[in-house]
Amino acid sequence: MAAPMHKATYLSAQLRESAPYLRDAGWRQTADLLVAAAHEIESLNSQLAEAGLEMPIDRQANENQGIAQPIRKSRKQSPS
Repeated sequence: MAAPMHKATYLSAQLRESAPYLRDAGWRQTADLLVAAAHEIESLNSQLAEAGLEMPIDRQANENQGIAQPIRKSRKQSPS
């Protein structure tokens, strides 16, 4: 069974797009680490989404780049 696909973020997309250039320059291990980091970011974001949460920093970066729609989720409020 194939690994689940996760939604790319601005940061994870930039990391993945940089990897081939690093490989071409002889920085294979660094390129592999960038791809692994991108996968980890996407995986964590997916887990947060399943829990009904979001990463504000990454969301802000996506919105600043114009590639994310505002996310409206109801938040459970703790009793005061």
